[in-house]
Amino acid sequence: MKKTALLFCFAILAFFTSFSQWQSLGGPYGGHVLQMDYNDEYAFARGTDAFYRTGDGGVSWQRLSIGGMEGYLPGRVFVNGSSLIAHAKSTPLEEDYEWFRSDDHGENWYEINRPAGASSFATLAFNEQNIVVLSHEVWHSADNGSTWSIPSFAGPSSPVFFSSLKEYQGNIYLGGTRRLYVLPSNTTSWDSIALPSIQYSIDHIREPFMPALTGASTATISAAVSGTTSLCWKRIGT
Repeated sequence: MKKTALLFCFAILAFFTSFSQWQSLGGPYGGHVLQMDYNDEYAFARGTDAFYRTGDGGVSWQRLSIGGMEGYLPGRVFVNGSSLIAHAKSTPLEEDYEWFRSDDHGENWYEINRPAGASSFATLAFNEQNIVVLSHEVWHSADNGSTWSIPSFAGPSSPVFFSSLKEYQGNIYLGGTRRLYVLPSNTTSWDSIALPSIQYSIDHIREPFMPALTGASTATISAAVSGTTSLCWKRIGT
């Protein structure tokens, strides 16, 4: 009886294990894969020597040439639809990464300006009209990086420490200490989103729209979006 039960347990374990096996993909062969992002057509990988792209689920990978540089050191890559913004530099001796943009899934690239003082590995989000960078400060460009400015609510005298940035369904959300702002895709003006009466900071913003808040104790607040700035909040965990 014990032998039968033991064999049954092994059979059940083997059954469930078969559904949790990982499949090795065919590359990319550029060293460690340090970051992944994707759109509806491609997945993009940041290797140690270049950015790579696959359109067949990882069966084959294409090494991307950025800004005419065949050999370069990749920084980070951010994807929104067919557009990408990537950080790269030609040699390790260069102090800062250059920023490049592609609007055709990484086929062609052109250089864009980065805000002065922004970290090369800053968090970045963008939509059709705007690019927003969250580094030591918040930077906003409405002209594809030609000029940058700090939003009035995020200036040096602001009491808010911003720690989360996310593009979701065309809108850019910026969260911080008891504050949440949105930059819709069809405008260059920020809106403030009313939050429930809490003493938390928005740590990160996930999909679907669900800011994670942290403070003396932790909680998660969900938001049902009904328009740009009209939300209904509900605490879903502590």
